[in-house]
Amino acid sequence: MAESATPPVAKSPPHNIDALVVGGSSFSGRQLVQELCAEGQQVRVFDLHRHPDLPAQAEFVGGDMTDLSQITAACRGVTTVYHYAALLPFGRSKRVPDSELVRVNVGGTQNIVAACRTCGVRRLIYISSTGAVFSGKPVVAGDETMPYPEVSNDQYSHTKKLAEQAVLAANGDELKTCALRPNGIWGAGETHHFPKVLMMAQMGMAGIMFGVEARTDWTHRKNLAHAAKLANACLKTQPELVAGQAYFITDDDRHHVQEFTLRMVRPLGFGSVRVQLPGVGMVLTAAMFEGLTWLTKPVLNRRPFLAFADVRKVVQDNHFSVAKAREQLGYRPVVSTAEGVAECVEYFRQLGYEGHVEQPGRAWWLAICPGMALLAAVVLWPDSLVGRAVLDLLSPWLELVHMQCLLVAACLSHVVQALVVGMRAHGLRMSTAGWFGQTLVLGFPSSRLFHRQIGAPGLVAALWSLGSFLIPLAVLLWWVSRQSAFVYV
Repeated sequence: MAESATPPVAKSPPHNIDALVVGGSSFSGRQLVQELCAEGQQVRVFDLHRHPDLPAQAEFVGGDMTDLSQITAACRGVTTVYHYAALLPFGRSKRVPDSELVRVNVGGTQNIVAACRTCGVRRLIYISSTGAVFSGKPVVAGDETMPYPEVSNDQYSHTKKLAEQAVLAANGDELKTCALRPNGIWGAGETHHFPKVLMMAQMGMAGIMFGVEARTDWTHRKNLAHAAKLANACLKTQPELVAGQAYFITDDDRHHVQEFTLRMVRPLGFGSVRVQLPGVGMVLTAAMFEGLTWLTKPVLNRRPFLAFADVRKVVQDNHFSVAKAREQLGYRPVVSTAEGVAECVEYFRQLGYEGHVEQPGRAWWLAICPGMALLAAVVLWPDSLVGRAVLDLLSPWLELVHMQCLLVAACLSHVVQALVVGMRAHGLRMSTAGWFGQTLVLGFPSSRLFHRQIGAPGLVAALWSLGSFLIPLAVLLWWVSRQSAFVYV
């Protein structure tokens, strides 16, 4: 009797795509795509949307990794998958539910693992995070022997932990996997940390340092891309050493977070004043934002501008060792901190950020500041020696009520000019706090310099400043005259 025929085993398609970058439209993913394409590799990008900066030669497949059929189709014919994709809860108009973070970051990663197995992908490199092992407690030169925490620093870190565990557990004979753990990915064009940094700089708070002894490290996106390529090569040549392993990948350079960001904004003219405060100051600030977020949750449902989870990374040590990556992957940073900072400074300058505040001549300060102080002293203390002397001197022309009108009109003029200049400065990516503060004190001289710096006609500034003073003065004098007429009647 003839043996029954066994069903044919499904064969995966030939591997004609060198790399699939899941999340290749992201800030860090694009860097890897650009480098792989520059090396002549056949690259496919899988993401929700195609970013305009992706190389033209990169094949783009639109889709969602939470859809198993879509990610499986993208993995066909692929040799190596680089998994950069993640749902980030930061910088969004609405708070991301914890369940959604799990669905995307964990469920999506599990789908990628399943798709790799189905399609015969040989290597899977997961871009994890130091958050996978960060519990919110200080870390000093942490290494890969650190255990996974029972309680993560935040829900996002928790999902990165679960996703990393799924990838490393999938390592086997057919599919070789490893995970890379960057700490704070940065570079020109980064959109999570730097918009906050620039906004704080505009508000005059770039030089405020909390927890000045704390140190952390960062990961430039070019260094991460370099490490990803090294990991792929090592999974191919020495899988017995690298497969199933996790590696911390940083710039191997430690700084205080705000000292690090200050190096980027100070060349632009921001952060000229430096103030050192204890870490508890940032904790209290976070408590304020957390409280406001809780109170407004029914209406806004936003993530706090500054959360406790963020503070724990800043006010205490949070840095890691790259010794294992150096020894096993041959990793060395290809971009130094100084090079990356210079790149960011030039990028911010091209965007138009300018923190230098041009100051009027010393004569303006000597005339306006003592003059306003003297006027206030006369109005507030008319019976004092100075008040009586000034009122007697001006009595042929001005009475106390006129001096009061002058002071109110001058203060209103300075406030209005400062608000207008400050709002325009913020919109033009200039020093909001610097221009607002200087104009609040000096009024017209500062407003004139601001309008000159932005290219507005000087006559416009002069007329605006004069009008902001004369109009309220005229209204006040009219009101005083009406009151006086009423009294005489």
